Parts: sequence; structure tokens; C-alpha cells
Amino acid sequence: MTDKRKLHEKKLEAQWREWNAQIARFKTKTEKAKAEVKVNDTPPEDLPND
Repeated sequence: MTDKRKLHEKKLEAQWREWNAQIARFKTKTEKAKAEVKVNDTPPEDLPND
């Protein structure tokens, strides 16, 4: 393999790792948002059910 190709592969691998990290952050934010919706969507217990 040429040095240019090795360098290019390392750059691509670094970009792939960064994208995976971003995906993980997006998943975490999504899960937090889902949990907040569940908490905020629960009706108060002291209100009558009409």
C-alpha cells in the first residue's frame, strides 16, 4: 500500500469514528426526549378523569 492510501484510510477511519460518536449522541438525546415526553404526558393524579 502506498503512503497516500494509508493516510487516506486513516482519515476515513477517523471520520467513521466521529460519525459513530455523533450517532451515539443523537441516540442519547432521543432517548432523553422520549423519557421527558413520557413524564410530561402523564396526567396529574389529582384531576378527575372525564
